[in-house]
Amino acid sequence: YQRRVHGDSNTVRQTLAILRPFAASTSVFPTAERWIVDSLPEKSRRWAAKFNVHIEERADLYDAPWEHGAFKILLDASEENVIEACNAVTSAVPGVFAVCSLPTKLEVMRVGVTKAWALSELCSIMKLSPRDCWAVGDGVNDIEMLQWAGRGLAMGQAEDAVKMHAQAVLPSVDDCGVAAIRGMILALEET
Repeated sequence: YQRRVHGDSNTVRQTLAILRPFAASTSVFPTAERWIVDSLPEKSRRWAAKFNVHIEERADLYDAPWEHGAFKILLDASEENVIEACNAVTSAVPGVFAVCSLPTKLEVMRVGVTKAWALSELCSIMKLSPRDCWAVGDGVNDIEMLQWAGRGLAMGQAEDAVKMHAQAVLPSVDDCGVAAIRGMILALEET
């Protein structure tokens, strides 16, 4: 799926040039296991170590070798800058879309590369239908996935805009909401 998922080097550089004035920090993901970042908070560093992600820090991301493109660019900035950056990049870079996954985070990906797309590809490989699939989300970038899956579940801390697209709302992450799925599955098995 590399061609469909990865933007080319020109798209990456064009996107980075537009995002540069808005960014507190920027991360580029050539692969899920490799991140190239201009700065990395300690919390993210611990998460990456836990999941064996290779992180390369570069003061200037624009000059990095992007010969294989990237599947996602993540901007971390103030809420105001995220909104401005979203408008700037979507109007200037063809073939990409941007979504505010959190008020201070903007994700830029190729058009069509969404969590719903990834889930449909996985289900196709596993020969499952959407009705066999459960999806859990808490951000606006999860809405399409929640609608696609046979059972779309929102986390308790999700915004109302996300919850309205879910079939059920779980407790929040802080209340171990995903663990509630086990009870839901057991209840289905009993019927």
